[in-house]
Amino acid sequence: MRTATATSGKVTADCLAGNHATGGGGFGGNNLDGSYPSTDATGTPATAASTNPRFWTATFASGNMSNTAYAICVPN
Repeated sequence: MRTATATSGKVTADCLAGNHATGGGGFGGNNLDGSYPSTDATGTPATAASTNPRFWTATFASGNMSNTAYAICVPN
């Protein structure tokens, strides 16, 4: 599992090259609005045509120092 913490309302965890996210989520100091697989570090949502997305993004109601996204990662 990989995690990322940021002060913004959108946080993205990276499984690193050669791996992909099979699931994930988020937790923090603000309400979690949702989470989804993403194709890049900026949190672009993966589409149905995407294969093996490397990132998982969590969105929150607002920024907070403890907003954290996590990704469950497996090798490609």
